[in-house]
Amino acid sequence: TYPIDNSHGVKGSYRWSLELVAQNRVSRMDRSMAWFCLGYQAQREKKLDIAAKYYRQLFLSDAFLAPDGGIVLVMLLDKQGKTEEADAVVATLLKRFPKYKDSVEEVRKKR
Repeated sequence: TYPIDNSHGVKGSYRWSLELVAQNRVSRMDRSMAWFCLGYQAQREKKLDIAAKYYRQLFLSDAFLAPDGGIVLVMLLDKQGKTEEADAVVATLLKRFPKYKDSVEEVRKKR
């Protein structure tokens, strides 16, 4: 889990609530949605390392949104020039979720 940190992203009680949910203090579904929302917010603020942290956590989970977290993570890593790391995520993504092959190929074409 990650420490509650208001130095990035959403301010106030909304941010605090998302952090609590992300730290497994509510249901697993709520937690995966919180990771996605926190990643999205950090991505919008161009804080790509922070966004990648949340998307990676989502991708490594068994959540319904795990493949989506992996796809967004690949895009972020490519954007940061971390090609080898992105390739490793792609390999894991295709192994865990082979039905996402077309989506992954589409993302990789945009490199």
